[in-house]
Amino acid sequence: MSQDEDYIKDKGHNVVHNITSVIELVLIAVLVAGIVIQLLKVPQMLGFCNGNFDLHHLISYVATMVITVEFIHVIISRDFGSIIEILLFAIVREMVIYERTMPELLIGVVCIAGLFAIRKYLTIKQG
Repeated sequence: MSQDEDYIKDKGHNVVHNITSVIELVLIAVLVAGIVIQLLKVPQMLGFCNGNFDLHHLISYVATMVITVEFIHVIISRDFGSIIEILLFAIVREMVIYERTMPELLIGVVCIAGLFAIRKYLTIKQG
């Protein structure tokens, strides 16, 4: 390849990278706006408006918000450890929120143990 071809290739990669970065920022802004809008519903969810308090629904709501925030963190950081954390949150949320049978809970525990093993033995230590 000539220098001109390399320059054009690098320029093309930079343009694509910049476009995808802008799209990521827009998606993150949409997610953050959604989180803020959902946080405005917390007093209603706590039963201040109608006197009904449902802890199960609140835990589900908060867990979903945590997973969304972690998802934003994964997009921004591109860190393998963050991906494992969001998977842990998602599995734990699934196990806690919904009534599961013992075999399903055992599978969830095995998945969590597997993710911890991956994090301990297969990730590169930073710093």
